Amino acid sequence: MRKMILSCLALFTILTLCTLPASAATVDVEASGGAVTFMSENMGAGILTVTGPNDFRYRAPFTVGEMPVFAIVDGAGDGRYKWEIDFASTGRASGRFIVRDGAPVRTGALERP
Repeated sequence: MRKMILSCLALFTILTLCTLPASAATVDVEASGGAVTFMSENMGAGILTVTGPNDFRYRAPFTVGEMPVFAIVDGAGDGRYKWEIDFASTGRASGRFIVRDGAPVRTGALERP
């Protein structure tokens, strides 16, 4: 009976840890020219998602050591944009930036979900 209880507790602990949300990662954002670059000390693999006006949506995977970059392209008009990076192992980070006259003009502070 005791072994069964301990086994159930161990299984519960494992399942609980596996379902905990990932911690937020720290990302530095640099806007210059016609692009926004995202940098992190612990850059792992992940997916960059950028959403904006008129149902604009951009998604791009990146590999370990690669800096994700969002280039302002046709279809990404002026307005407010939100970015989110889901890292494969170190969590998630998000923030905002504005595009004016076809170029990013300001980056927002980090947001932690």
